[in-house]
Amino acid sequence: MMTIKINNGIVKFELVNPEKEARPEERKTSDKETTLKKETSPEVNTHQEMPARPAVLSGKTYEIHNQQQTVFITINDQLMADDQQRPYEILINTSQAQGYSGLTAIARLSSRLLQQGVALADIADQLGDIFDPTGGFTEASGEAHSSLVAAIAQRLKQHQAE
Repeated sequence: MMTIKINNGIVKFELVNPEKEARPEERKTSDKETTLKKETSPEVNTHQEMPARPAVLSGKTYEIHNQQQTVFITINDQLMADDQQRPYEILINTSQAQGYSGLTAIARLSSRLLQQGVALADIADQLGDIFDPTGGFTEASGEAHSSLVAAIAQRLKQHQAE
């Protein structure tokens, strides 16, 4: 694999498909038009309807304290037909406005994944790999984390183990 350093901004690019390159004059629609047709086609259902939120969920709230803020992670579980608890949603709240939108995005996307059947452990594994380039932090308990997001992942794993 060869690395090429680009010093100037990219002005134009082209996606080359060897199958279509043989006879470009036969193309009746552009690639952009084809993409739009695929995205708006009535046969393609990209929006999965989610069931209504259960009226009652049980939850646990976990705290994370770093030097700048306190973060509260609430994981609400749904009682399944077999009397098992399954994580249904994640709520994140913080004492600081800085980073609030990012934490809200993590909570909403994680909740959506849980509702579609993705395991909490899989979400925690992905979040746990995120590190802070400034070096992370150590909680008052002595527990070190590579980032606030990795600390959230640790709390998700803790919830899974309980």
